Amino acid sequence: MKADQFHELYQDLQRYVGWTEDDARRVRSVAPVVAPHLGPLIEDFYAEIQRHPQTLKVIIGGEAQIARLKQTLRRWVEELLAAECDRDYVWRRWKIGWRHVEIGLPQVYTNSALSRLRTGLVRILSEHSGLGSEELTLTVESLGRLLDLDLAIIEDAYQAEYLARQERIRRLATIGELAGGVAHELRNPLGIIRNAVYFLRLTQQELTEDARDAFDELERALGTCNRLACELLDYVREPKLEETNFSIADAVTEALGTLEVSESIELDRETVEQGLRCRADRGHVVLIIGNLLRNAIEAMPSGGRVAVSASRAGDGVVVQVEDTGPGIDPTVLDKIFEPLFSRKAKGIGLGLAVSRRYAELNHGRLEVESEPGHGATFRLTLPSPEHGESGKGQS
Repeated sequence: MKADQFHELYQDLQRYVGWTEDDARRVRSVAPVVAPHLGPLIEDFYAEIQRHPQTLKVIIGGEAQIARLKQTLRRWVEELLAAECDRDYVWRRWKIGWRHVEIGLPQVYTNSALSRLRTGLVRILSEHSGLGSEELTLTVESLGRLLDLDLAIIEDAYQAEYLARQERIRRLATIGELAGGVAHELRNPLGIIRNAVYFLRLTQQELTEDARDAFDELERALGTCNRLACELLDYVREPKLEETNFSIADAVTEALGTLEVSESIELDRETVEQGLRCRADRGHVVLIIGNLLRNAIEAMPSGGRVAVSASRAGDGVVVQVEDTGPGIDPTVLDKIFEPLFSRKAKGIGLGLAVSRRYAELNHGRLEVESEPGHGATFRLTLPSPEHGESGKGQS
């Protein structure tokens, strides 16, 4: 299991840097000293982040997202000072590196951020701990070892995930070229078959119930084939971005128009805020929402509830699709946006990969939360019109 492997690695690194229980004791002893001063330290941390375009670009949720990140950083520092370096602690640290690859944050900024935190923590200890010179020096050294261990495991995750993604990109580029050619060649015969089915249905004077069912099944199968071919082409072609300001409610309506929703599915769109607009490529957003709704519906073949909502969130807007299906196994949750990964018996696993690609192309983000047995929630965050070019491309 991954978490166990990383914990073994972390323990080996502890031995390498000479981490001892005395180090842990020293760090724990100053946690009460640091606690009252965490607020200013965290405020300084995020004030600096907002001065740098490379770090600021990954924060598109405005003040609301920054407020959540501040709470996350507080928990991170509190866990650090507790110095309980167990399996779960190490796994959470490793996930930080993985997350940085996912959002496209260069690892050098993590190194610099930890350096800034280290400086702030040492300053707090120097000014407020009341420790003698020798004990203060030992405590600062212990804290430094712990921070270096955190950085090492985060960097290991970053490098491992980055290299794995680069290898997948190279492999998929070759597959994509072949698949794109096949998909392009398939569309013509699929169109011919569709026209032939339409002609045969139209020219028959009377159709038995079995014949009507057969024609219906043919048309559904052709629709599936055409959608898969389109997914392949969407993935391999270089997308073009045509930004406009448009209504989220209209985009949801358009996306729903591309789907077949059975009577067993309860669809709730009451919480799509009317008048809410975003700035993005409308076609891309409709495709993303359509993919998310289709996945939610297909996750519940026996029926269930799908709720789509849209609201303002900080400097952006959030479209959320939530279902009451079986949820997603935690072991594959990190993989569902990868090309060719699919949990379904049918499909080629490109819908979510294309969706995330288009979300990022539109300066947005696509994320998922799920717990087995409790459905899944996908969140698409996009820029609001106020943060694009005003007055351009109204629709």
